[in-house]
Amino acid sequence: MNFHHFRRLSLRLLILCLLLGVGLMTVIYAYRDRLFRQINHQISNQIRGNFHADNFRVIFWEEATPGLTIILQNVRLEDDRHDQHHTDFLNVREVRVRLSLIDLFRRQVQIKHIRVIDGSVTAFRDETGYANWSLFESDSLTRSIRKKKNPNGFLVDIKKVRLENVQVHFSDSLRHKWYGGLFRDVECQISRDGNRIKARIRGPLHLDGLAFNSSKGSFGTNQETDLKLNVQLDTARKLLTLEPSRLVFEKKDTLHAHGHFQFHTRRPPDLNLFLRVQGLAFSKTLDLMPRKLAVALGKFKYYPDIKKANIRISGSTAPGSEPHLDIRFASGPARMESVLGLLTNLRVEGYFTNHLDPKLEAGDANSRILFSHYSADWDDALPVSGRMVLHNLQHTRAFLTTTVDTDLSTLNETLNATSYTLNGGKLRLNAQYRGRVVNVFDPKTGELAGLLRGNLIVEDGQFRYLTRHLNFDQLNVHAVFNERDLVVKQIQTRLNTSPITIRGTIKKLIPFLTSPHTRLYAKAEIFSPNLNFNATQFMPRSRKSSPRLREKARRDLIAKVDRVIDQLETDVTVSFNKFQYRHFKASQVKGEMLITQRKLQIKNLAMNAFQGNFNFSGQVDYIRNNPSRVNVACVLKNNNVSELFRAFDNFQQTTITHQNIRGLLNSEGKISVKLRPDYTLIPGTFDGYLNFNLRNGELIDFKPIKGIQRFIFRNRNFDHIRFATLSNQFRFKGREIEMDKMGIESTALTLFVGGTYSFGNQTDLYVQIPLANLRKRDKDYELARLNTKEAQGWTLNLRAKDEGNETKIRLDLGQKVRQRKAKRQQLGNETVDLR
Repeated sequence: MNFHHFRRLSLRLLILCLLLGVGLMTVIYAYRDRLFRQINHQISNQIRGNFHADNFRVIFWEEATPGLTIILQNVRLEDDRHDQHHTDFLNVREVRVRLSLIDLFRRQVQIKHIRVIDGSVTAFRDETGYANWSLFESDSLTRSIRKKKNPNGFLVDIKKVRLENVQVHFSDSLRHKWYGGLFRDVECQISRDGNRIKARIRGPLHLDGLAFNSSKGSFGTNQETDLKLNVQLDTARKLLTLEPSRLVFEKKDTLHAHGHFQFHTRRPPDLNLFLRVQGLAFSKTLDLMPRKLAVALGKFKYYPDIKKANIRISGSTAPGSEPHLDIRFASGPARMESVLGLLTNLRVEGYFTNHLDPKLEAGDANSRILFSHYSADWDDALPVSGRMVLHNLQHTRAFLTTTVDTDLSTLNETLNATSYTLNGGKLRLNAQYRGRVVNVFDPKTGELAGLLRGNLIVEDGQFRYLTRHLNFDQLNVHAVFNERDLVVKQIQTRLNTSPITIRGTIKKLIPFLTSPHTRLYAKAEIFSPNLNFNATQFMPRSRKSSPRLREKARRDLIAKVDRVIDQLETDVTVSFNKFQYRHFKASQVKGEMLITQRKLQIKNLAMNAFQGNFNFSGQVDYIRNNPSRVNVACVLKNNNVSELFRAFDNFQQTTITHQNIRGLLNSEGKISVKLRPDYTLIPGTFDGYLNFNLRNGELIDFKPIKGIQRFIFRNRNFDHIRFATLSNQFRFKGREIEMDKMGIESTALTLFVGGTYSFGNQTDLYVQIPLANLRKRDKDYELARLNTKEAQGWTLNLRAKDEGNETKIRLDLGQKVRQRKAKRQQLGNETVDLR
């Protein structure tokens, strides 16, 4: 056969096919009404209800391919109870049906492709058990006739179904379930292999949600989704299998899924569905969860990226039942505001189940969220880790464990304090909490709504209290705490090289941190075998002024720590074998103190000091930006007066020092004085009185009394004077000491002294020297205490008065006149008082 002959044959065949096609289209067009009635008849035989279509057209070319397509417009499907519920099962603007041409030659209508455009599909079951999809159910006689005519049914050979802008909604009021979504442009390709029907579903879908129990909320609520599903139905086994598939949310977040639905003849189907997400924002994950679970997790205000999550949904779909839900998850780093402060770089791993107890029904009351491990940085610096369990989402209770293990110095950046610093050592904290998740603290009392137990350990640390010049090194702490109190089992440290042991309790610490009206109170016992309180001088650390640190300094945590330090009221019992501060030395120190933000109150502090006994009570009032004031009531017994002067740095004067005086002192009095920041006395701030009794007194090289030798007794020893017992009262007023007239019997002379002694160039003392002193006094002169305050006989009257920077002693011829005048004035005042 040559080429020209083949070409002519091919042309003839082509023309024949065209003629046949034109003829077929002419026949179909001529019989379109009959064809439409045939389609109506087929559909009517398949349903129990009504089928409506307002218009009917036939086209022979669609999607760039020839064929027969029937277009039905304004199509509605109604069940036989439509007049009661008024809900169309199907209501769409247009349905395009692609028919098999070969089956048409056989006088059969077999649909291959269906395209549904712009409308809705609504399937429901009401509370009586009636379902509108019963329109696809017919009686047994009809089914047997249909099977004989077409054992496969007219929809069996459908190859493709396409939904464009079709809203599909399914609800089951009896089983409390609903599913819904808008199929924007979804195509389902169908293939068959014996009893197995496979479907490949692709396209965009707006998912309204999937609710297996409507009272518990829905999965995947309000999500833009791209479907990539692979489904297989085994009609013999009544098994619907979801093969590995994907749902892509908002074109970036992928949900992998597989599983199956097992259908039964006399009971609802069972499902076993597996989902997997990776790299999904937690806010999107919450949208995929049931409402109550999402709300429970949302309370934490923690929105990380989900590193991975594996979800299993299984169980029965029977009415009122809730499927079993199991979720394993791990998150990436994120931030979270907790009741204790900001947590950054927070990572969690965990597991959720709603069927914790297999004997109970699945649901909120039988749920548990287990955070098997979490780790974070507290306030960007302090590493914390632990685990947490949430029980019962109806009445949620939490069990939380927290561990902190870090270098003590890491707290400096977190606290950013200027009054103290931490260095070296290790900090370990373990805590357990059992209680509420929300409303953790009572807003009125600050009480914790749960049980808290924990312990705090510090090993070989250092704490410097900069504003007080106190340095605590070799710091070892063991403390335990609960929801109210902190119990210090033991603190062992060195204060400025002196060993100290502390035990005690801080009451209502947690309520104090959360309520502004709670009083913070502590009780402590302090022991030291040898406490040297001499402050170590060191420069405070320089302040960092970066914006980040300035911002951190304003945080609540810093404010709370500073508030604890400032407002802590502490009852302290002290016991020191030895104590030293500057020149003050004591032993067997015992007593009680109250330390508050504004004062240090001393109660019955007793010690061995100045080679005798020293007891005192008092109070130090701290005034911000001003000197502190000290009020002391003291009792001294059998004290070495020289040691007393040395201990108090000669009371900040140089006229008479510990090198000038000796003797045994008994005294009692009340004194008020101001202190510098380094606790030294401020001259000129004394106020009060002191009653004293001095035995075996001696004055050594006391220049003011040696000045008498210019007038008399030039050959007597005024360098070392012994004198008899003295008793008098000193009254302190600023820089002056006032004293009543006092007789002094000494180895040098007998004299009477009174007036004012001043540390501020205001000295005005009067001295009377009886002329009886002219009798010679040798080394064996016996001292006897004078029983009178008035000089007997003739006297030499002197006056010691400050003139400029020098105290000068002169004859005082008018002394007796002034004294008589002062007595008359005193008697006159007493008479007026009596009237």
